[in-house]
Amino acid sequence: MSRSEYAYTTGTLGTPLSTKSYTYGDSGWGDLLTGFNGNAITYDDIGNMRTYGSRTFTWEHGRQLSAVDDWQMTYDADGIRQHRYNSDTGLTYNYYQRQRTVPCLDVLKWKIDSD
Repeated sequence: MSRSEYAYTTGTLGTPLSTKSYTYGDSGWGDLLTGFNGNAITYDDIGNMRTYGSRTFTWEHGRQLSAVDDWQMTYDADGIRQHRYNSDTGLTYNYYQRQRTVPCLDVLKWKIDSD
């Protein structure tokens, strides 16, 4: 299955500007996306994404994302994500109002100054 994007026209469609491919290859779960644009996607037993291409996702407490590659997530007692930390770069994002992320510049500054 694929989706193509075309330039706007009132006439005949031309060549696609971009095309994205989707693969649904699980016999037990018919609408489970198992590939996107040539990247394989795998899941754990409860449906959490484990891998997407070269990325690895780690989960805890059921559906709480704890890491994506070098990024670790921390949560408060209510299960709301509070921080995202990159162990490779030292960059930390602090979450406020459950929607917005704000980079913690002190951590970034320390990392730059320490080199």
